[in-house]
Amino acid sequence: MQYPKTLIRNPNDVTISWENIYGENHNDFKLQIRDEFKQWKTVYRGPKTLTKVDGLAPCTCYQFRLKTDENSEEWLEFKAATEDIGPYTSVIHMTRAVRLGKTSVIRKIAQMRPVLLNAENKENKTPIFQAIETGDLQIIQLLITLGANVNKPQRHTKRTALMFAIYRGELQAATLLMDKGASIYCQDINGLTILHYAVDSNELNNVKFAIDCKVDINMQDNSGWSPLLRAGILQVKPEITELLLSSGADTNIKDSNGFNYQKHLEIAGRVFHRSLKKM
Repeated sequence: MQYPKTLIRNPNDVTISWENIYGENHNDFKLQIRDEFKQWKTVYRGPKTLTKVDGLAPCTCYQFRLKTDENSEEWLEFKAATEDIGPYTSVIHMTRAVRLGKTSVIRKIAQMRPVLLNAENKENKTPIFQAIETGDLQIIQLLITLGANVNKPQRHTKRTALMFAIYRGELQAATLLMDKGASIYCQDINGLTILHYAVDSNELNNVKFAIDCKVDINMQDNSGWSPLLRAGILQVKPEITELLLSSGADTNIKDSNGFNYQKHLEIAGRVFHRSLKKM
């Protein structure tokens, strides 16, 4: 039996061809990849017999499956692997250089393999995420200057560097990221915004920062939770709730279960203070 071939292998993508496997009677193909949650995800649908699958981790073997049309249940399963990024210019070396603040080493690695500026390490963190952890603004600036993408989300969670910085309270880093083009309107895989992340941090300054960014204070995530609902459910500091309410948070918004802010407080056995209602 013939199987699809990997024509091109790179650290973060593979180009796959299945030409001459099914003959000329088929013009509707569906290609899926098995993700980290063991779920099949469609990466291509159409008439072509070749496609590039990107957003992959380096030096990793992925499981794929292919079929010819929506009515067919006969999947052809096969594997394809991304390329190793090399012994010197590896993610490990970049991670170490960022952690130690070795600017000359970062420059050399980036020059040899620019792809490493946006590659995730084994903790699923790109160099910018790692620099945020150390609070090193100089390294963050250097990475961006060398070509790091400030809006590249984590592969699995779709969390951005700006979300990460605000959650950790690295507000100078967050300001730098926004100055360099980081989007304040991003949402992760669960629909959370930078304001949701600020609420999750349970730190008033982080919430103030996110509100000052002028994001939609009533934006709901995939569960229907607005930042205020999230604050009530997570039982954050009272001053955070007061700030959200005074900034225009709507107490009448309902989540996917039909519960509003007051209902969640009742479920938790707490009192809804009328003085805190939106005027």
